[in-house]
Amino acid sequence: MFKFSPSAKLARTACAAMLLVAYTGKEARCQQDAERGAKALANWLECDYCTQNELAIVKSYGEAIVPGIVAVLNEGPSTAKHADLGKALAERYDQLVEQSKKNQNAPVAVTKEKFVELYWVAFDVRHRVRAAQALAAIGEGRARAALEATASKADREDVRAAAREALRTLAR
Repeated sequence: MFKFSPSAKLARTACAAMLLVAYTGKEARCQQDAERGAKALANWLECDYCTQNELAIVKSYGEAIVPGIVAVLNEGPSTAKHADLGKALAERYDQLVEQSKKNQNAPVAVTKEKFVELYWVAFDVRHRVRAAQALAAIGEGRARAALEATASKADREDVRAAAREALRTLAR
């Protein structure tokens, strides 16, 4: 009968391999969770009617998603979003100008720059307000601290008001 007696070196190598596989698997799951969390946050920030339980899904990520939400609360949409929206709004403005040439009852009364700025500000505020709402839904330590800071220091009054409302929601 053959007896198997693994050497200590072989046993260490096998253990190291199993730990590496376990760690890599965990790291991959963490990466997938981070991607899902970012997607859930984007869905919440950009939904028009929000009929798919978007906020509850964001809330389910808890503290793990808070840094991304705080970034939106403090900085607004990403630079890439800003560029994409700016381009789309400029194209829409050009379409409206073309339509106004065919219909004198529908003049375009603002410059392209003002048009883009008006809609960009609305988009920015909506993202920041929804970030405050998401932090209120999560309601844990870092979320509360971020809301408190924003309630007193945000550049825009409407964002400060949203943070104060979110803090009142937490107090209930």
